[in-house]
This record gives sequence, C-alpha cells and structure tokens, in this order.
Amino acid sequence: MAFLLVWIMAGSVGVHFVTTAIFAALENERAVENLATIFTMWLPVISGLVSSAATYYFTKENQK
Repeated sequence: MAFLLVWIMAGSVGVHFVTTAIFAALENERAVENLATIFTMWLPVISGLVSSAATYYFTKENQK
C-alpha cells in the first residue's frame, strides 16, 4: 500500500505539471491559477498519507 501511495503522489505531481504546462502554453491564466489552488490543497493530503504509510512500512515488525 505504501508503494501504491507513492505512485499516486508521483502521478498526481506529474499530471499537475503537464496540465499546467499545457494551459500555460494555451495562455489560459485562470486555469493555471485554479490548478495551483487545487494542487496546494491536494499535496498536503497525499504527502501525509505517503509519509504515514512509509513510516508504517519501515517500522513494522517482521511477522512470521
């Protein structure tokens, strides 16, 4: 699950940069501003989930 969350975070960052570049090339400033707002809200949520999952993954005891 930790790896899945890392991939989701990486994918969302990649999609954000690609869509921002597309809207910037199309000179749609309002869309770029809206994407920045969405990303500002989304990044803390996904990074918190990733850090929690990574902490659990690296600190869990080996069960037999």
